[in-house]
Amino acid sequence: MPKKNIEIHSGDHFTTEKRDRDLKSKIPVEIHYRVNGEQQTTTDSTLSVEQILRSAGKTASIELQQLDSYILENIKTGNKCESLTDMVNILNGDEFLAVHSGATPVAPLLTL
Repeated sequence: MPKKNIEIHSGDHFTTEKRDRDLKSKIPVEIHYRVNGEQQTTTDSTLSVEQILRSAGKTASIELQQLDSYILENIKTGNKCESLTDMVNILNGDEFLAVHSGATPVAPLLTL
């Protein structure tokens, strides 16, 4: 589309809007969500459970070596995912709880 100069006169009013229909790809929109209370951001509206857990990682107290022992629950919808390959639709403001469901290490018993 050729550029066109617009003559502006005193008292003229203009509004603008962002258009992406002329672009080859859509303009990414950030989605903000939380995992274990920690703020996360993505531009993908669908992520796997593994992607969500890895992204949140240590900041959300997730043990990356034990990802397959976590259950991911969307607090707002009540949906639970137990498989790392499950795909999750993420909406702005979603809150997830990553719950460790496997065994936890225990200190060895000391004998006197």
